Order: sequence, then C-alpha cells, then structure tokens
Amino acid sequence: MIHAKSSMSSMVLLARRFTLSIGRAFRLSVVSGDFKNRIIGTALGALGAFLWFMPFASRGAGRELAGDEIGGLAALLLAAFVVGSILSWLQRYVPMLIAAVIACAVCTLFLFQSESSVLWGLIASAMVAAAMVVCAAVGICFTDKSTVDRAYKSFL
Repeated sequence: MIHAKSSMSSMVLLARRFTLSIGRAFRLSVVSGDFKNRIIGTALGALGAFLWFMPFASRGAGRELAGDEIGGLAALLLAAFVVGSILSWLQRYVPMLIAAVIACAVCTLFLFQSESSVLWGLIASAMVAAAMVVCAAVGICFTDKSTVDRAYKSFL
C-alpha cells in the first residue's frame, strides 16, 4: 500500500511538472515578440484583403470603383496581401517583404493614376501595405541570421 501511494504521488508530481512546463512554454511563445510579429503581419494581410473590396476611386456621378471592379493589377494587390499574410504566419519575412513591396508599389501606382478621385479604401490600403513593409523589416531584423539565410534560400 505504501508503494502504490508513493507511485501515485510521483505520477501527480510528474503531471503537475508537465502542465507547468507546457504553461511556461505557451506563455513565453505568446509574450515573445516573434509571436506578436506573426499576429500583426497576419492581421495586416487580412485587413489589406478586406480593404480590397472598399472604394478605391470615384468615377463621377456617385460611381465608386473597388478593387474587385478594377481587375488586373488590383488582383495582384489582393494576392500580395494574402501571400504576405500567409508568409507572416510562416515566419518567412524575406518573401513577405517582397510581397509587401509589391502591394505598396501597386497602391502607389493606383494613387498616381487616380489623382484627385482617390477614395478612402485606396488610401487605407496604401497605409496597410506600408505597415506590412515595416512589419517584414522588423521580422528580418529580429530573427537570427541563419533563419534569414534559410528563408532566402527557400525563396530561391
């Protein structure tokens, strides 16, 4: 009886240590800046994809054009936001930077083309694209060099 009681208490102690170690590991991963960068990048990509459906430019007489009505390069903008969001979650910051720069370039092109008929959806998309560039650059700066080299080699 004494042996069974000591083995039971050792099992309880082992289970308690196991749950504490899992809790510590989860707490460290959530609090770490790496996890925050994942969440921010994914949220920016999702916000950019959402803003694609918002008004980009006006065509007079109350007619507004959204990204889904423009087509062509607007589809590239949507793809850049979605790919940037996925790459942020996968912690591939170099390809994410490339996708964010493409999104930023497409937004800038649309801003120059629409001139005075720019609406809030395009301005917000350009701001989200610029924030994605910053998020990717921060992700590159705060990861170790071997991770960046692996990401670069996997992209090629």
